Amino acid sequence: MIGERGNSRVTRGAIVPAMLPQIYWGVLVGILVYCYSIAEESTSLVLFLATALVVVSAIPLFLFLRFPERHSVIPVFAFNSLYYGLAFGLVSFFHFDRKFEIYRDIDRLQYALVLVIIGLLSQFCGYRLVSKQIRTRNQSTQKSMELSSEELKVIGWTFTVGALLALVFASILRIPTLGQLIRLFSLAGPAILFYFHLRRGLSPSEIAIFLTSTFYLIWQGFLSGSFAEGLRFGLILSLVALVSKRFYVFVFLVVLFGSLLFLINPIKMEYRARTWLSNDAGQLTSLDKSEILVDCVIRHWSVGPTETAFLSGNKGTLDRLNQMGLFMAVIAKTPTNVPFWYGETIYDIVPSMIPRILWPGKPTKRLGNDFGHRYGLLHSRDNSTSLNLPWIVELFANFGAIGICVGMFIIGSAFGYIEKVLLNRSIETGSEVLLIGLFAPLSFPESNISLLWGGIVLGWIAILATAKIFKMLDLFQRRRFERRLIRLKQLDRSRQKI
Repeated sequence: MIGERGNSRVTRGAIVPAMLPQIYWGVLVGILVYCYSIAEESTSLVLFLATALVVVSAIPLFLFLRFPERHSVIPVFAFNSLYYGLAFGLVSFFHFDRKFEIYRDIDRLQYALVLVIIGLLSQFCGYRLVSKQIRTRNQSTQKSMELSSEELKVIGWTFTVGALLALVFASILRIPTLGQLIRLFSLAGPAILFYFHLRRGLSPSEIAIFLTSTFYLIWQGFLSGSFAEGLRFGLILSLVALVSKRFYVFVFLVVLFGSLLFLINPIKMEYRARTWLSNDAGQLTSLDKSEILVDCVIRHWSVGPTETAFLSGNKGTLDRLNQMGLFMAVIAKTPTNVPFWYGETIYDIVPSMIPRILWPGKPTKRLGNDFGHRYGLLHSRDNSTSLNLPWIVELFANFGAIGICVGMFIIGSAFGYIEKVLLNRSIETGSEVLLIGLFAPLSFPESNISLLWGGIVLGWIAILATAKIFKMLDLFQRRRFERRLIRLKQLDRSRQKI
């Protein structure tokens, strides 16, 4: 079994270097000092609250680095918290995108920062409370995921080949539930194979096929025009390296895909205009799109790698990461102009867990578009654009400040359960790599609650079913092997008698 380890207890040195927590704070301080030096915001209280938010959001990851043996194998909660420091904290040092700058008010910005800090603290309290209360004596959930190395490898190849076939039959990806599961499996497949590669479990020919297919999937993600698809692979592979205790590989992948974010994101709109909106968009091949993408990057960055060009060239990247502007727009209009939703968006979590194959008449939800129209952030005739709805913004839009306090506490409790029961390090089996593609999206809480958490539940059911099927197949194989052993023993006995 993959779960068989030489040592059940994992030491800190085996996971991360002993000095990493200190280095982590040093890097964080360096980033804050740099942001202070180029800050466009001059209000002292805003800068103080933004700094406090960054520090508070960074604490869970520090605790993971300092005491990794006490935490889960995948630090989804730590990354989730750090996201708020970036998307709501650091961005407050600078001006917002033009459509949100009109909502920028010093008092409102200070209030928003305080709400996010309170929400993070509430989420942390829920996480710690559940983590302390849950005992790991009942390991039935982990046992249901135990798979042999051969089974896990077959699943990895099956999912990877399935993802490649789905690209050929692109119409399948447009089927809501099926497309969602295929995207999950397209992440899980390469993740599993990368896990075996890091543990020297692939032959040279398998390595070549794995590298080629994974690169193709990543590149196709970028060519889709939704660069998050390609960057999502970076997150998944980085987490696999962390699970495999290959810390330096983890750092390399984070730096590589982080660099790609700042390199490619500024040319996103130009690339989309030349691919999505061109007259011959339907006839463009992957090679044509690759040439366009490379040309866009070269043309954009040919001005020279100066600091000024880098910052101005990445203003769109900062705007893409900035969720504080959206939050301030919601605060400005709720509930004076737009009434509270009173859970209307959150209650959809139950229908979202029902596959469309079981509910043919299931209504199609377009919350991102409806949200944009409700708050006047989209043109009245724009029925295609979908705005991200971060959890903390959605909670305020539904119930106000009290919704943030209570809702974030519940979300933190859910994280505590996931990390304590499903991803607990003390009972890791190796099959948890199957769960990386499922739980990694929780690190980026910018999709509405019902969509993301409903997808988590549905994906969890699909993964459990997959594990169950392969365990049944293994059972049949074991029975055949046992019958063969019995026949061999009988043959030996008959020969001895002769």
